[in-house]
Amino acid sequence: MDSMSAKGQAAVTDALFLLLVVGILSASLTVFSIQYGSTIQKYISSQYIIDFETSALKTMLYSTVSRDSGKTVYDAKQVDYLLAVVKEDYLDDADLNSTTKDILRSALKISMKPLSSSFDYLFLIETTDLSRENDFVLIYLYSSPSLPGEAHLEYYCTAKDSLNIQRFLESVGSFVPVASGIKLSKVNERNKNADSVSAIAELALWVGTDLNSIRGKSVVFTENELSTIRFDDASNIGCNADFTGSCAGWLACKRISD
Repeated sequence: MDSMSAKGQAAVTDALFLLLVVGILSASLTVFSIQYGSTIQKYISSQYIIDFETSALKTMLYSTVSRDSGKTVYDAKQVDYLLAVVKEDYLDDADLNSTTKDILRSALKISMKPLSSSFDYLFLIETTDLSRENDFVLIYLYSSPSLPGEAHLEYYCTAKDSLNIQRFLESVGSFVPVASGIKLSKVNERNKNADSVSAIAELALWVGTDLNSIRGKSVVFTENELSTIRFDDASNIGCNADFTGSCAGWLACKRISD
């Protein structure tokens, strides 16, 4: 009798153990299937964003603009690629004037319009020649407002180096960057010839974020002219300087007022 009871208990124990194993496997498969679907969805979404950004970047750089002031591409006598206008403006003084910057900004806003209500973005052109110090030709920031329903905010920015840009992007959360190599030209002061300058145009996109949430961490807003910003002088832009008194890790931005 005791032997029969022991066998019965063993059978029940085996059955319970089997049910436990089956339950664990079922739960694991359920969790895996849910996460798999979520992972695939995230991949598809990120791939869509990358494809859109790449297309927007190409559309902007190779869009046509009027060469005649005050006229559109439809009634102007001369039109040209936007990138050609940028190259021409950069040639003489390695800088862009306000007109060229505004043309770039307008073209970018048109290209990004389908996602502009829900996403923020940063666009920049940076030289990458190994023979000279990297230089930001343009940094443009399109940012969400502090209060719902208000218009997005636009800024021109400056930074000491690309680490500033990386630090800022990491502070806004998950972002998706794309980049395209471009060629600029600059007049050589010695022989007056046009030297080729390697550069990249980069566009980074992220879900709309109120910059006040990261203010004082990686970005500072200034009323000063960006050309006067000195990152080794904390009082110049009002950042929380490091122990050396430097603001080198900051992105300094000035709001654009149309």
